Amino acid sequence: MFDRHEIDEPVELAYYNSEWAKWFLEESESLKRLLGDDFKTIEHFGSTSIPGIYAKPIVDILVGIDPVPLNEKRRQSLVNDGYKYFGEAGVTGRFYFSKRGVRNFNLAVVHWNGPLWRRNIVFRDYLRTHPRDARLYEKKKKAIVKEGSFHLFDYSDRKKPIISKLMKRAEDWEKQRDSL
Repeated sequence: MFDRHEIDEPVELAYYNSEWAKWFLEESESLKRLLGDDFKTIEHFGSTSIPGIYAKPIVDILVGIDPVPLNEKRRQSLVNDGYKYFGEAGVTGRFYFSKRGVRNFNLAVVHWNGPLWRRNIVFRDYLRTHPRDARLYEKKKKAIVKEGSFHLFDYSDRKKPIISKLMKRAEDWEKQRDSL
């Protein structure tokens, strides 16, 4: 199911486009019809959900489901709508889809309120509320591309240290916020 070469696409960065939020809303309405009652909520995440920073111009969508996994009928409806299915694609507990065209989307279907869900949401929320760290993240991503990392897997591997650093800050921020 998971062919590394199909996912390892070229990486380009673009300055924040306010249309990304609109694209997310439109695609999430389509996803709601396709998924019926098999989802809890749908969120915009990833760098395209952080206003003002450079990102790959691919809107990342997080779908929370409970129970997991996504049933075969719903998976097939996504494929019929133009999504390519890659299984877990190297991330245990995530069902990964991509759709490429005039507008590009990555779809991560995970257990709602599970660890993958919570980590992605807290990371997004932290960067949205901490512009200095969002800029630090952006600066590192731009440097990685400038240094010649033009394919997804290399780019993603090279982002891991900054993501780990910022994820720790995000988790500490969440704990502090929750204790108030």
